[in-house]
Parts: sequence; structure tokens; C-alpha cells
Amino acid sequence: MITTIIIIIIALIMLFILSCALANKIVSKKVYGRRGDASISIKYPLPSDYKNLNVRKDYFVNNKKARLTVYEYCKKNSKPKALILFCHGVGGGHIYSLPLINYFCENGYMVVAYDQYASGSSEGKRMESMTQGVADVKCAVKYVEEHYKDLSFYVAGHSWGGFCATQALRYSNRIEKCIDIAGLDSEAAMAKGKPFIRAIAKTFVKLCGATQYGIHSFYSSLGIMKKTRAKVLYLQGEDDLVVDPKYSGYMYQKKLKNKDNIKVVMLPKKGHAPMVTYKSQLKQSKVMAQFGMLGGVLVPLETYVDFNKNNVPDMDVYKSMLDFFDN
Repeated sequence: MITTIIIIIIALIMLFILSCALANKIVSKKVYGRRGDASISIKYPLPSDYKNLNVRKDYFVNNKKARLTVYEYCKKNSKPKALILFCHGVGGGHIYSLPLINYFCENGYMVVAYDQYASGSSEGKRMESMTQGVADVKCAVKYVEEHYKDLSFYVAGHSWGGFCATQALRYSNRIEKCIDIAGLDSEAAMAKGKPFIRAIAKTFVKLCGATQYGIHSFYSSLGIMKKTRAKVLYLQGEDDLVVDPKYSGYMYQKKLKNKDNIKVVMLPKKGHAPMVTYKSQLKQSKVMAQFGMLGGVLVPLETYVDFNKNNVPDMDVYKSMLDFFDN
């Protein structure tokens, strides 16, 4: 009798695990389903646009045995004062962040940026999960520690990349400072609905993700920020419609208020890209509506967009990030 019960319990557990794995595969394909590449209908900035910017390409291999492209940026004929590992958001690889990367380089930093799995110039048939970014950044941190042993080590990222930047703190005690720009707390935290429904959805997303990513599926930015001794600056717009401030910035302000090494800044009249001007934010919102989250959608040529004109830096926000790294 007891043996039969044990067999039934094991069978039910296996059935549940298989159901989660199947659900994870179906949801992943529906939500992502393709590469996160820049649309050919958008003119993005290029390294060659910046005359003082030196670039070197390399790669590392991630947990899926895929080559992820690494770009080392620094100001020509200068000795960097520290290194910043930069993690990009969804859709187009790191190139949309070149204005910010160049700004850091102009002010004395080396920036090592990489294109995440199935994004930009890196390998991968399609994006599968934002949790994949945790595995990618772990490999990126290892790459930095192996190749740059003598530089102070910082990390920064935007959106998905902001989440990845905080996760980098799990993998190196060398990282002294982290800037998370409008980063989600976790993939599960993107669930919507009333509190009870949202709690169930979050648990379901974590369990489904665990069939593919194990413990990584349960990682959150809040979790690591509670533990880290590194200095962290979290920046978010109060009007962010992509990452809900209630479950990110405002939550961090409440739950991390006693952590002297964590600074949360909520910016009024700012959306998901608080580092650009308000006018640029409005233009970027229209671009996202046309091209979709992953950025690879083809559109009629009459809607061709020069991204540089829609990405005008808010120099006050840029300077606040530089001051954080400098001091």
C-alpha cells in the first residue's frame, strides 16, 4: 500500500514537472519566438560614428555553447581608470546604448559590452527567456575577470540589461558599483493582474522557468540587492510603462531603505528610458509600437527611423551616473 502511494506521488510529481516544461516551451515560443535583432528599418548608431572611440571585438561561449560577441570600447590613446561591463535590453543588441557607452569612454572608462544570446551579433536561433540573461552575464563576468585583472570592475545595464547587471553581483566580489536603469526585478515580476492572481502567475513562471534554468529562475534584483555590499544606483522613470515602478523602483525604496549602499532615484516625467530627453521618450514609444519589443519587425521604408534623433541624452541623468562611478 505504502509503495503504491509513493509510486503515485512520484508519478504526479513527474507529471507536474513535465507539464511545467511543456508550458515553459509554449509560453517562451509565444512571447519571444525569434531573435532580438535591430530592425533594418532603423538607423542605429555605429562605433565609427564616434571619432575618439576605439573598439575591439572578441567573444565568449555561454551555457548553450553559443558564441556571444564582446565589444571592448575605450577612448583612443587613453588609459582607462576602471572597467564597466554593460548589459543591454531587449531588441537590437548593445548598439542602441552606444551614446551612453561613448559618454563613459570619453570620461575615462573602458566599457565591455556584449550582445546577449540570440541578440545583435551573437549566436542563437531565438530568444527564449529573460532568465537566459542570468546565465549570459555569469559568463560575461567570468570573461572580464579572466581578461582584465588589474582594473576596478563596475557594471551597468538598461531594462533587461539592468536586471542582468544586478545579477552580475552574484558572480564576483570584484564588482564595486552597479547602475541598474529601469531594470525588471525578475522575469516572474513582469506578471500582471490583481495581487492574488499575480502571486499565482509569478509562482507559475518561476516553476516553469526552473525546468530549463534551475535556481536561476528564482533570482531577483531585490534578492541580490539585499545581500550585496557593492554600491548600487537604481534609476527609473515614474511613468515607466514597461517595467511597473510599483514592483521595481518603489518596491526597492520601501524594502531597501535601511541599505546605505543602495540608492533608488525615481525621476518625474520619465518613462522606460530615463537617460534620454522627454521628447526622445515620446518618439521612442512610437518606434516601439511600430517595431515591437524584439525590434526585428520589417516595416515600410517610409517609416525608416534615425534612432540617433530619437535618442537625445538627458545630460543631467548622464552626469548623475558618471558622478556615481567617479565618487
